[in-house]
Amino acid sequence: MKKYLFTFSILLVLFGCSNDSPEESTNHSENQSPNNQSVLEEDIQTMMEEHDYLAENIIDYEIKDDFVYVFSYIRQTGLSVAVLKTNAGSLEWIMEEKSIETVSLGDPDVNSPVLTVVQSDNSNVKNVKVEGNNAKLIKQTVELADDYNKEVAFWIYFSEMNEDFKNLKNLPSEDVEYID
Repeated sequence: MKKYLFTFSILLVLFGCSNDSPEESTNHSENQSPNNQSVLEEDIQTMMEEHDYLAENIIDYEIKDDFVYVFSYIRQTGLSVAVLKTNAGSLEWIMEEKSIETVSLGDPDVNSPVLTVVQSDNSNVKNVKVEGNNAKLIKQTVELADDYNKEVAFWIYFSEMNEDFKNLKNLPSEDVEYID
């Protein structure tokens, strides 16, 4: 009896100590079952291919609210982002931006979060702040040829849509700080 009580207590402690909180998750790999994630990834690839993006060029995607931000890297054009919206189990194409260096984008008509993407050619940059807040670093190694790889690094930051952005004033991309 003591053995069963001890085992039950250990299991209770282990489950109780879990710090995973699906409500706080914004990363694409969290808050989804493996089956839902693979279906979403297939839907993303299909949508991207319908808009002339190759699936092998997708380097990352982020989910924020009802929107999926898909990042691609193509040797000729560099970093691109497509904004998709989930709508009743399907994806809807909202917009795209190609050849990104530093940009803020969002669609006031669908009230999407404002995504700010920052790239820097300066290898000394260790962090980026947007509107005084730390941006998330995304790094991927991209194979450009059989014997040539390139590390693609960029920072992203989400902010809420507001009247200034709707009027193309005070964009978050105008308030970027590079930290060495």
